[in-house]
Amino acid sequence: MERYLAAADVRASASIASEFGDLQFLEVYALLTQTRSYPLWDITTGGTIWGIPLVVGDRIYVGACDHHVYCLSLDGREIWRFQTQGPVNIVTAPAYADGIVYATSYDHKVYALDAATGQLQWAFATRDKVCAEPLVREGRVYVGSKDGSFYCLDARTGELRWKVGTRAPISSSAAWWEGRVYVGGWDGLLYCFLPDGRLAWKFPTKDLIAKKIAVGGGVAYAVSRDGSLYAVDALTGQRKWVFRQRDSLPCSAPVLDKDMVFFAATFQQRLFALRTADGSVAWSFPLTNLEYGQPTCEGEMVYMTANDGWVYALDRASGKVRWKYAEPLRADWADGNAIAGGRMYIGSRNCKLVCLSLQGEKIWEFTTSLSEPSSITFEQERISPEGVFTVVQEAAPEQERYRVQTLVEGGSDSVYSFKTEYSSKS
Repeated sequence: MERYLAAADVRASASIASEFGDLQFLEVYALLTQTRSYPLWDITTGGTIWGIPLVVGDRIYVGACDHHVYCLSLDGREIWRFQTQGPVNIVTAPAYADGIVYATSYDHKVYALDAATGQLQWAFATRDKVCAEPLVREGRVYVGSKDGSFYCLDARTGELRWKVGTRAPISSSAAWWEGRVYVGGWDGLLYCFLPDGRLAWKFPTKDLIAKKIAVGGGVAYAVSRDGSLYAVDALTGQRKWVFRQRDSLPCSAPVLDKDMVFFAATFQQRLFALRTADGSVAWSFPLTNLEYGQPTCEGEMVYMTANDGWVYALDRASGKVRWKYAEPLRADWADGNAIAGGRMYIGSRNCKLVCLSLQGEKIWEFTTSLSEPSSITFEQERISPEGVFTVVQEAAPEQERYRVQTLVEGGSDSVYSFKTEYSSKS
């Protein structure tokens, strides 16, 4: 079952293409304060690279919506590719340790691949989509799943060491500090686990935590859908400070760099630079059409990508633009970029991985196996109390049978049926 949002003033309608048999549509209108809803992202198959590349030595590793993990040379040549059954590392990066690349996929699995050859070492199946970035430390892989569990796996064999169930999906990528693991959940809690799976503490926010956690200097930083960035003592779980935004949502994970923490906010359309000491604003930079994007810090510069088609290079101290770059067709950029060896590597919606110099000059581009872009809807960023649209997919032998049912507070049970020209692939 996948859940999608529908505003209360929108009438039920659907245009569906599927190869798996019957679909039933159940449109449920209820306050989310009474009925919890955990929609994830809706992603179509295509060649888009929404994730963040990983650069290790002279190799680049990146996942794409065409269901592949790619390994490229530093000059953009393909070395190998590995196929999964779903989009790979959506809005996150793969991880690397001891000659192994770890990637997550919407096919519910965590993959371990030989970094040199792409040969599968092991695959571990969860019970639902995995979009969080794997965290690899001390021979263990830590990752959350939409199934509501946080997993610890043996990095060499993929065997389950332990798992902890939460009350909601986990799409937040975990962080490590001083032998502790930090991860956020859609239940609004920031968790701190010991390496053996015991809970050290949990810190409540007022809404879901979907982004990667940042930890440094004894402080854990988490953005919540309640519009706030929280700074929490990493040892005790006590709040140190909170930066609240009025009528806004975080669209990026917090990025910690020395005495500053950076993050972007959707409704305010700004990249914020906050002082880690007290959460005060050092500067903010206005962006256009900001729905997603994540800053990267390198030296005295902050590099920000956004779906307005621009890559921005900002002065770290002042936030002033030093240069900006756009593709000729202004393609949407991926959620973030990687910087290594004086170069920036960034994916795009138009199915390319682009390499730029840190002066904003294009060096090369690599195109994935599919030229048709993927579409992605960040469903968890649009949860509202108006309603939820639930799609239930069934493997039934009958075809051309759909049902829409409206349930409203007060007990309406009207059922409407209609026919369709749809037929499944044989």
